[in-house]
Amino acid sequence: FREIKDLEALKYELQKLPPSHAGQPVSSLRTAETAGGAKSRAEEAEGPPTEKESAAHAALVEMLQAIHRRSQSVKEVVGGDCPVFQQECPFKTCVTSSGMPLALALEIRSWDFLIESEELVGAQAEAQAAAMESVAGDDDEDSGLAKKLKLGTQDAHKAAESVHFVREFIKGKVPGEVYGQMLVNLYFVYSAMEEALDKCADHPHIDPIHFPDELNRTEALAKDAEFFLGPKWRDTPATAVAKEYVERLRGVAATAPELLVPHAYTRYLGDLSGGQVLKKAAVRGMKLPADGSGVEFYTFRRIRDRNTFKNMYRARLDTLGVDTCDADRMVTEANTAFDLNTRMFQELDAAMGFSPPPAVAAAVASTAGPTPSVAGAAPRGASRPAAA
Repeated sequence: FREIKDLEALKYELQKLPPSHAGQPVSSLRTAETAGGAKSRAEEAEGPPTEKESAAHAALVEMLQAIHRRSQSVKEVVGGDCPVFQQECPFKTCVTSSGMPLALALEIRSWDFLIESEELVGAQAEAQAAAMESVAGDDDEDSGLAKKLKLGTQDAHKAAESVHFVREFIKGKVPGEVYGQMLVNLYFVYSAMEEALDKCADHPHIDPIHFPDELNRTEALAKDAEFFLGPKWRDTPATAVAKEYVERLRGVAATAPELLVPHAYTRYLGDLSGGQVLKKAAVRGMKLPADGSGVEFYTFRRIRDRNTFKNMYRARLDTLGVDTCDADRMVTEANTAFDLNTRMFQELDAAMGFSPPPAVAAAVASTAGPTPSVAGAAPRGASRPAAA
């Protein structure tokens, strides 16, 4: 259908479908055969359609006919074809209230749908938990920390997902060397974060959400980096933003360990949710082996049920007993984590020849928190020591 330009051409192509695709009942096809009717090549290759296939095709035809009838009625009202599409495609030129192109906004929503579809397993349990939260008054001002972190980072989350690198990743169009650089960056980030979590494991806000056996990713990232870049992958330096990310984690651990909580929340729950979509995209797009090589980062062997674990993790967040001031600080720090992650993606955009969309830059600027004043930490844009 790629060359079809109008309704008549579409109708003509549909009429050319072989009998095996026409939605006829199986019995009528067999009757035609016994009456001496010659089989088409499609029938010989695929056989007659099942009753389920016939019903599905009939539904498709009914849908197309309904669209045609509606289209014709609209034409009568406006006196011709759609005046907007006659001038230009509105999906490419219209913008949303936030200034984002409509096509990009729709693509971001499709990405959200992919993440949600990955979590259909256990959806009933999720719905039950949500109902219980509602009964408990979770929608009021004093709702739990987990919900505050989720709601407080929505804009930054969407900004991170709209970066070219993520969209190209989903399409399977990221070169292996660029993906390898991402793995190196994440190796340094997770190494710093997990080292900090281990050192602060006895902190009353860290201990309840510290699951090194189940969640640690440093070793897995090392395996993936070696898979893509070879045994000398450690010679690949971290990018500038990755070094900044590492310094942020070290500074937080030294001056405000409780702010490691939103960093762990942002990284680990993301890996257990949208990260599973990225895993499938990596395997499909880069034609990786079925044994899991190259995607160890996304594989949590000690977690049997991701949804159950995530629910437990959120429940632990809600038991930390942080006051409103600390909760707000954690939301701010979570947005800073998203900001750093987004800018790491934008560095990969540059490596692939893209520029970050203006809508992303605006969203990041509006949600990012200030860089903490930590001994040894340089302000954004200043030179920093190597993240090693």
